[in-house]
Amino acid sequence: MIAPSAAYVAASSILLLIGAPSLPDTLDYARKAALTDSLFSDLATDGSPGCAVGVVQAGELMFGKGYGHGNLDYDVPLNTRSSFYLASVSKQFIGAAVGLLVLDGVLDLDADVRDIVPELPDYGSRITSRHLLHHTSGLRDYLTLFTIAGQSFQDFFDNQDALELIARQKALNFEPGSEFLYSNSGYVLLAEIIERTTGKSLDAFTQARLFQPLGMKDTHWGEDVARVVPGRAVSYQIQDGTAQRFIWNFHAKGDGNLHSTVEDLARWDALFYRTDEPWASLTDLLYTRGTLNDGSEIPYALGLSHGSFEDRPFISHGGGMLGYRTLIQRFPDDRFTSIVLCNLGSANPGLFGRQLSEVWLLEREPTGVPEPATTENPGEDEAPEPAWDPGADELAAYEGTFYSAELDASHAVYVEDGVLKLGEREGQSMELEPREPDVFHRGGGTTFVFVRDGDVVTGFTLDAGRVRGLFFQREDTQ
Repeated sequence: MIAPSAAYVAASSILLLIGAPSLPDTLDYARKAALTDSLFSDLATDGSPGCAVGVVQAGELMFGKGYGHGNLDYDVPLNTRSSFYLASVSKQFIGAAVGLLVLDGVLDLDADVRDIVPELPDYGSRITSRHLLHHTSGLRDYLTLFTIAGQSFQDFFDNQDALELIARQKALNFEPGSEFLYSNSGYVLLAEIIERTTGKSLDAFTQARLFQPLGMKDTHWGEDVARVVPGRAVSYQIQDGTAQRFIWNFHAKGDGNLHSTVEDLARWDALFYRTDEPWASLTDLLYTRGTLNDGSEIPYALGLSHGSFEDRPFISHGGGMLGYRTLIQRFPDDRFTSIVLCNLGSANPGLFGRQLSEVWLLEREPTGVPEPATTENPGEDEAPEPAWDPGADELAAYEGTFYSAELDASHAVYVEDGVLKLGEREGQSMELEPREPDVFHRGGGTTFVFVRDGDVVTGFTLDAGRVRGLFFQREDTQ
């Protein structure tokens, strides 16, 4: 084995790193490698962040390469041992940890989670670990709440903060089990459930039961903020043509915050083809889709989502947090997996993953259609055309300071230049576009419905994708 310091530089162009799988015909393999290089050519330049890529056949890495840089300060290139924050790709590892506890007989997926996390309010309906795993709990998404509250990723925030925020919510988005709506809150709670059930930290438990047995030496949960991580890929965005790093102090885990490499994720992929226990039973659990109360099946399993491409079923998950964009996409019938880990916020692993499948699995020129990058926050929705044009006096009725006890946060609503605005952090604001009397909209699919006592506006209810019915009380009417 090459020493890590040497491998970090050398592996940026290495193609075969794990095992010795039989290769396709040399010319055919070279053609595929060249096509892959062309997909990432815009990133393979000086001064650019980029992506580390893996093409895996039955758990063995048959192509792996880095494009761009993991650290621009020191001009360090990306490679298959670069360590990335996986964002929501982390969720399948929570699913696996929960699955092991189920197989151990120490966790009941259908028990009330309040038996383990009593801080969670009693909403009148039982919420189970199964609900949390399948995003059918109805819990509001804590990351959306975090954003609505005006908090910054530069502020310290960990699982205790997330748990307190989730526990302040007085209502659910819907009756548990009645709908499927993605919520990061469920996986933060599952991390808590794992720790309280085992008496160990999340990292200690998964190291002992998952990562060490699978040979994933460079994988860990980001529990120790002072930890030195060799080959860490820094998170970047491009502003005015220049790369800038994201500065953040956000350390919640479970829904994200697993750190890993292309090489280790290839080792993870090998798990899904093992026939020995507990791995075979664990794979069955991880692949099992959830069902709603009416018996209908949803595409989401345990941190993994089912889909298809050109009549080929795949199982995948993507992720995005600040400048990190990630994807693992597996075609189980073909024993084929693509891994794309990027440290650039504008990168699109969904597109790259599809194109890699076209080149390496379907053996054709890439023609994939771009897909939106998977993110932690609700996507942009098209706003309807306004049907109401309020005058200055009508807008003035909505002015005031509004407080949410569920967020422990206030927002000022005011009129500026004939436009109703919502004040945000550090003097920033967002425009509220009128739709109909007492109903306003903003980009990102957020709707504000103001409520009145007679003619006096007393508050508003906010719907924002993964958060429904969040109430803000006007402070001078409390």
